[in-house]
Amino acid sequence: MKRYLVYAAVLFLFSFSASAGPAVLPARIGGSVFVNGVALTKDTATGFVIKVTGKDKKDFSPAAEDKDGLNGAGKYIIDIPLYDPSNQPEGAKPGTPAFVHVYKNGVELKIEKPANGEIKIGKGGTITPVNLFVLTD
Repeated sequence: MKRYLVYAAVLFLFSFSASAGPAVLPARIGGSVFVNGVALTKDTATGFVIKVTGKDKKDFSPAAEDKDGLNGAGKYIIDIPLYDPSNQPEGAKPGTPAFVHVYKNGVELKIEKPANGEIKIGKGGTITPVNLFVLTD
């Protein structure tokens, strides 16, 4: 009897996940953050949030952001969800422009490089290095 319950559970989970369709790999960006010419570290990045939005400043769904600070190597990493008509209709389309935003304690800072924070969305599964040069004044 237990064997049949296990089989039924596996079939149920498989049918549920199969109906969702194939997952679309995100496009990833990451790199260092320089504020007024000084590189942030894991210890000095407290209060910083980095996010990527569409050209209309609209968030992708799920949101493309790094709210947990820099990793041990002092880098930020953001996965940008890519458009899929069935599974991610609010994802980014590869090859289109998007904008990086850097916030310190909720206040948006000016990005000097890349110019105006503009990047181009990569293909699914790609990793694009994007160092951010930010000004506080």
